[in-house]
Amino acid sequence: MIFIESNLKHSNLTQRNNHNMDTSNNSSFIHFSPYFKPFAIGASIFWLSVFLIYTFFIKEPDYIQTSTNNQTLIKTLNDSSSVFLNYNSFLAAPVQFSKKERKVKIDGEAYFNVKMYKDWPFVVLVNDLKLSTSGAEFNVKIDNGRVIVTVIDGKVKVEKSEDEFVVLHYGQEVTYDKDAYTFNRNIRADSNLIAYYTKIFNFKDHDLYYVTNIISAAYHKTVIAENNVIDLTITKKFEAQNIHSALDIIANELNIVVKKTDIGYLLSKK
Repeated sequence: MIFIESNLKHSNLTQRNNHNMDTSNNSSFIHFSPYFKPFAIGASIFWLSVFLIYTFFIKEPDYIQTSTNNQTLIKTLNDSSSVFLNYNSFLAAPVQFSKKERKVKIDGEAYFNVKMYKDWPFVVLVNDLKLSTSGAEFNVKIDNGRVIVTVIDGKVKVEKSEDEFVVLHYGQEVTYDKDAYTFNRNIRADSNLIAYYTKIFNFKDHDLYYVTNIISAAYHKTVIAENNVIDLTITKKFEAQNIHSALDIIANELNIVVKKTDIGYLLSKK
């Protein structure tokens, strides 16, 4: 009897196990913990947030390169700011700025007219300097290892590092000497240096040596003053869209003549 009872118990246990196995095999559903669905939704939101942050705030946008040779060019950017490139200059700017900042890179010389957005900084990378502003008009020029920044309107921060920077306001200028690692600040910028863009000249008791250099740079033409007039000085403010008008104004003011030569223009006595 003991042997038979043992077999019966084993048989009943086997039947119960087989029943459980059959029930499991016949089911086609997977039952998850009640906490799994909220976790899955939360994970999806997290990774979507990571993707959006990377796309709009971390990932560098694709930059389009614009360059000039023997001509000037104006480039309108995604935020409606504009960049006026001088001769032999280079600009790299994205088709669309990131949400974090409006960043461009330049080489050569360029005049910036930056639209004001207080929470959307505009950044210019030039050599090893970083220029930043919320909105301003300013000029940037690279000249023999130096970077010259001239602010016409607004405020611009010129930064070498967190501890080395200057903040420029209206009418101020700074020259950064790459070799000497120094900032030389001028609180009265020479507006004639951006006449290539403005075509406005403001001479105050300047001699013709200075004047001819400014005119030459503004129009990219060679202008020379003969020795017998080079020390003559002029005080006059005027606007001239072409070199002929500019030289005629100077000649009339100083009672001298302008001659066209094979290499450019010559100023001399009558």
